[in-house]
Amino acid sequence: MTNSSMNEVELLVSNFNQSFALFPPFDAILGDLEKLRIKSARAGFKSSMLVFGDTGAGKSALLEHFTKSSQTKTGPKVLRTRVRPSLQETLTWTLHDLNPHRKNDRFIKKASEIGLTDMVIRELKQSNIGMVIIDECQEFVEIRSGDEKKDISNRLKMISEEASVSMVFVGMPWSKEIARDSQWESRIRIVREIPYFKVINDDGSNNKEEMKRFALSLKAISNLMPFSKRPELELPKLSFPLLAYSRGEMRALKDLLADALELALLEGAETLTRNHLKEAAELTTPKNNPFDDKANVIEVQTIQQYTRFELDDRTGRRERFDRAFTALKPIPMRNLLSKR
Repeated sequence: MTNSSMNEVELLVSNFNQSFALFPPFDAILGDLEKLRIKSARAGFKSSMLVFGDTGAGKSALLEHFTKSSQTKTGPKVLRTRVRPSLQETLTWTLHDLNPHRKNDRFIKKASEIGLTDMVIRELKQSNIGMVIIDECQEFVEIRSGDEKKDISNRLKMISEEASVSMVFVGMPWSKEIARDSQWESRIRIVREIPYFKVINDDGSNNKEEMKRFALSLKAISNLMPFSKRPELELPKLSFPLLAYSRGEMRALKDLLADALELALLEGAETLTRNHLKEAAELTTPKNNPFDDKANVIEVQTIQQYTRFELDDRTGRRERFDRAFTALKPIPMRNLLSKR
């Protein structure tokens, strides 16, 4: 294969990685974000929003898609930034995101918190920003100092009011605590979750709605793949092992499909096949490759508990508890099929 052909494959795979598939709940969340952006041009109270989901659920892809698409639209603009451990750092970071050319500005480094706040408000107005997205907002919840947390919360509220912008908090599951903060509980009017695909209920029965949502997502993703013949990822022979491999996590699913896409393009295949997926899965799961089995005997795990950040009764400190998938052995797909 020539270097030009290799470069073309790399470009196609890169484009796929950056593509965004629209299916529930992303369609509804994007609709909510767009409504907030448009409404931010109106005078009066600016309502805010909270979006949360575990690692790999698709938050970053959603934000990237929304912020990029908003750049080509008329009306208020969107700023994507984040909270830092202190008020000074948070304000400085926001100013850098507003104007990257001022990263080494000596005045910013020497300015007081009040001065930085005034600068943020002024630049938000001058840039016609109507929505500020606070990415990785769980860091706000994790701040150990109660005074620092209160200062940041008060200052964000002030910025929202003075600059007339809607705040959108996006982060991990424990970000839900923000909606209970005294400064934000009446301001956050919309709360949305981006869940993993959970096709198995807690009682062991299959969740038909989630199985349908997973199939819709695979169909949407397959439409983004650069083949002359669309791969039918939503069919059981592919969807069941894809579910088993990803355990319902969007990032794991997309990563596998990108690897398989590259293999298929290098081969010059007209579409993506089970063999391409099998070869791609060998890179990470050589011993338990779900594409080695027949669809009706594939075992699948499902999310049991999302990542948590809460008080540990044993230590008396707030600690992080990792996500957990179905305990004991995975559930055979044939059992799910028999429970339709």
